[in-house]
Amino acid sequence: MIILLASILLFCCNQLDKILYLPEITPLEWLESQPYIETIIFSQTLIIVQPSSTILVYVLGLLTITMGALLVRKKPTHSFVSWWGIALILWVIIRKKKY
Repeated sequence: MIILLASILLFCCNQLDKILYLPEITPLEWLESQPYIETIIFSQTLIIVQPSSTILVYVLGLLTITMGALLVRKKPTHSFVSWWGIALILWVIIRKKKY
């Protein structure tokens, strides 16, 4: 059931490039309308759009991984605590790969 729902979402959400913008704007115009930082890393230009939000998301991801690792390392009296820790770690890893 989960595989079916995931497949439907993947196949239905792949047409983002076909969304019409009114008025039509170019990618450069869109970028200029957003706050962004341009940096060079390993001779590659990296553009970070909305850097404060990006930093917040990565800090929350690190916090979630840390919390999950602490729950896994703890000697729980209930097994669900360890599974919750594993779920937190996997959730962050899967969410980061998605973007």
